[in-house]
Amino acid sequence: MTPRPTPVATIDPAALHLALNWAHHRAADHLHRFTIQRVADRMRVAAPDIGRTLDVLAALGLLAADRTRHNTTIYRLAALPELRTAACRPASGISARELWVAVVGTGSKAPDATTDEIAERLDVPAGMVDRTWLALRLATFAAAGRLGLTHEQRWSVTRLGLDYARGIRQAPLTDREMWAAIATEQPSMRHPVHPAVLAWRLGLETDLVDVWVYRATREGLLTRLEGGVLLITDTGRAQLGEQPVP
Repeated sequence: MTPRPTPVATIDPAALHLALNWAHHRAADHLHRFTIQRVADRMRVAAPDIGRTLDVLAALGLLAADRTRHNTTIYRLAALPELRTAACRPASGISARELWVAVVGTGSKAPDATTDEIAERLDVPAGMVDRTWLALRLATFAAAGRLGLTHEQRWSVTRLGLDYARGIRQAPLTDREMWAAIATEQPSMRHPVHPAVLAWRLGLETDLVDVWVYRATREGLLTRLEGGVLLITDTGRAQLGEQPVP
């Protein structure tokens, strides 16, 4: 049985980056050009989905698109930076809830935004988000019909994207989402984190965050200080896989 293609909105941006570089290095011509099908086969994603993704990346200037005499489009790397995995905020710590809050905001109508403007909403004390990773992620969302891209390289959220983001925001809050948000703020005695910051980052009502914080403090995972600010206890750090503070 032939495996089902991977939905384009779920592919790993780092894997897409690897596939593009793989196609570049194995291209037959001196310009290192490659076809949609070559990348689609490598990623096991439907060719039309990959084609839309590559078109968006070309519109961003990360790829270049050429037309052949047979009227087909082939692509080559133009200005695709390397991923800065070690120097940037780990992508695994960005939940779908936080990402879509950064894209859509908390209002009923999402304003158009550039990649850098969305990235700034995801930059945290733990590190800046990798702009290349984010551009690849947004391009796959555009290929799935959740985003559009204007001629000024501003992302616009489609009706499908708004509905998807609404579903993400209405889903039950998970411990993993909260701990990821807390970890990115790197709370310490000198810089404790306020629950309102976590609520803003995850697009949640403060009361909902307070309920979660109350449970975590009763379990000895957090300590609430004067003014309502929070610190992670050694027990809480162990749950995050961090070493206790000496």
